[in-house]
Amino acid sequence: MPTIKAQDCMDKAEIILQDTSNGRFGETELLGWFNDGERAVVGLKPDAYVKEEAVTLIAGINQSIPTTGMALIGLSHNMGVGGETPGDTIRLISRAHLDAQQPSWPTSLVSSKCTQSNRQRVWALPG
Repeated sequence: MPTIKAQDCMDKAEIILQDTSNGRFGETELLGWFNDGERAVVGLKPDAYVKEEAVTLIAGINQSIPTTGMALIGLSHNMGVGGETPGDTIRLISRAHLDAQQPSWPTSLVSSKCTQSNRQRVWALPG
């Protein structure tokens, strides 16, 4: 999908608003509305804006996405200690399946699996 510049959208909005000279709505205000619109779209459809990044996990099984994120879209693989070297792939499995098959998973040494509790948090198996 081609990139659409905010300025192009604002120019079209100025025509619809009949305010091409920005007498009533300044460019700063229009850009604010544009940004609000982008946030609303991503709030309804999180995969409309996806950012891939390596995240260093904290101690424990309960992990959160970065504060700049709105939702976890997917997980691909573990990273090495420095966060630069790709490691094993991550398999996403349901919490019910994990609990049934491996009840002691929170204290196990199994790696490369995780279960998603919601779009903001995941449980990562120790290892």
